[in-house]
Amino acid sequence: MSIPQLEPPFDRALADALDYVFEIHDDVVSINLAGSVFRGETDPRSGLDLYVIIGGELRHRDQRIFAGVSTEMFFNNEKRARGYFERDQREGGASALALMAFGHIIYDPDGVFARLQADALDVMERGPTVPEETLTVRRYGAVDQMDNALDVADRDPAMARILATEAVSQAIAVWFVERGGWIPRGKDRLQELRTVDPEAAIAVERFVESGSVAEAEEAIAVLLGVGGFFEWDSIPEF
Repeated sequence: MSIPQLEPPFDRALADALDYVFEIHDDVVSINLAGSVFRGETDPRSGLDLYVIIGGELRHRDQRIFAGVSTEMFFNNEKRARGYFERDQREGGASALALMAFGHIIYDPDGVFARLQADALDVMERGPTVPEETLTVRRYGAVDQMDNALDVADRDPAMARILATEAVSQAIAVWFVERGGWIPRGKDRLQELRTVDPEAAIAVERFVESGSVAEAEEAIAVLLGVGGFFEWDSIPEF
């Protein structure tokens, strides 16, 4: 095994997590440590992310606390893990891909995760392939949520701000995918927007600082180029 050097208490948490993984599974194929802890970008609530390849058909997600550290463990066989490649490409979010593409391979006697990591990196470099109809639906979803916020702005301002915040976050996600990029993690969306489109980020920050739903509507107009309800129809299905 290749154990990375981590600061306390993450080192103890990782040791306990590995003991746990091998205790509950006798068919462990590979283990990869991903996430902000490995990258040295810890926040106050940072935890461990372990992607574990196992044999058989079992798939599950296990969340535990080791040495006071929240730990998320994802268990899949190789075939199922590769199935997330297409899903993430189609949806535009690299949630599973990032766990496989980046990190530190702890255990991989047969090179299974090394191959997964190389292929996941290749997919991430090529970018998402979100269908145009899906993008339209998401654009409409953000605008519709914004309209809902405006509907209740006078009678329930607090709810209006909640809806407006959701709408703006959705619009930021669409902004990235429309330009061929992956949707950033929720907590990174505004920071990454600042680096690539300062003008759009400023519009979002005006809303955040003021709490005004009118500013949220303006931010969405900057992000999506639409200011409200627009006409569209889905591809007919039988």
